[in-house]
Amino acid sequence: MLQASKQDEEGNLQGKSAFLKQPDVPIFSVRHPSYLHDFAITEKYAIFCDMQIVMETLQMVLGSGFPFGTDARKLVHCCVEMVRIDLRTGAVSRTPLSAGNLDFGVINPCYLGRRNRYAYLGVGSPQPMVAGVMKLDMVKKGVDCVTASRMYGPRRFGGEPIFVPAPDEGEEEDDGYLVTYLHDENTGESSFLVMDARSPDLQVVAEVSLPRRVPYGFHGLFITAAELRAQKGKP
Repeated sequence: MLQASKQDEEGNLQGKSAFLKQPDVPIFSVRHPSYLHDFAITEKYAIFCDMQIVMETLQMVLGSGFPFGTDARKLVHCCVEMVRIDLRTGAVSRTPLSAGNLDFGVINPCYLGRRNRYAYLGVGSPQPMVAGVMKLDMVKKGVDCVTASRMYGPRRFGGEPIFVPAPDEGEEEDDGYLVTYLHDENTGESSFLVMDARSPDLQVVAEVSLPRRVPYGFHGLFITAAELRAQKGKP
């Protein structure tokens, strides 16, 4: 686990402890390698989930079956939940947020590692195709916390939604845009879609036609021109 230390005004970690590896924590409950390719962070902790979906490594080596399976000791269900862990007592509570088949969730990157309210997730219909995007309000009370949504239309599928903060970094967490690539299987055309993350129906701000087919992808990120220049070492 990496222990975060103090941050400067821009949220950058300061001090040597930001780069020191802490003692290993054994997890004796894990009997199969989880299909885990991401993790969460807070200001002090890194959180790794012991998922229900596991990797069947022997089947992968022998080529005798599907490389994924499920841990029979765990309940497999399809819904989005908020999980709270009381570090003092060890108690764990789970609150359903949506019963929809949602995946590829993202948040405003400015809130990474901090308390946030909104999440944006792709709608799997049919899985693994992404037929739309939904905005979840994790403070909203009730059975379903979906507060905005947009479906792309018949046989139009997109990739992982990406949240891009407004250029002026507005005062509200959801001040910004959702962007994704779309492919229309009716016409064979691809486009780049920009949606207003604050509008109640995730209103389309722009849809730019692309000259080439963009394959369906899984994960990605958005970087500004300034960030790109900084990586190249140019002013």
